[in-house]
Amino acid sequence: MSRTIATAILIALALGWIEPAQAGGAPPYQARINRLNAAEQNLDVIHARLVAVLDFPIDPMAPPPYLAGKLTAMGNQLDAIYGRVVAVLDLPIDPVVPPEFMAAVGGVRQGAADIVAEALIDVLDEDVRAALSRVAVTAQDIVSACDGILVDPAP
Repeated sequence: MSRTIATAILIALALGWIEPAQAGGAPPYQARINRLNAAEQNLDVIHARLVAVLDFPIDPMAPPPYLAGKLTAMGNQLDAIYGRVVAVLDLPIDPVVPPEFMAAVGGVRQGAADIVAEALIDVLDEDVRAALSRVAVTAQDIVSACDGILVDPAP
């Protein structure tokens, strides 16, 4: 009896009548959703650190010496997050996308947009301005990548 059931499941999988997830595996979008949720959490941490670093008045002529280094580190982390987000979003997308996936993309987009909004301040120091600009531009790249999915989920 169990041999017949196993054969029927294998035939149904081979013919494409059922998805592997329906045969007992994880839902096909769950891994993507998990990666996007992790990226959103990382973006939230970077946003909180950015707020903490920029929370006190910065003398535009002489910012603290550590500021450019901290912002450069945030830019490096955003580069890594951007790569992970794009890797998830570049995978083929089914015509019917689960709402949880779209919510995860929206969460990543909002996290990156918060960073962009926070990073748009005027600083005269060239090193700090360059590092802050990189943070804003990389976060905006993440926003743009998410917008491509949110506007047109089926490329």
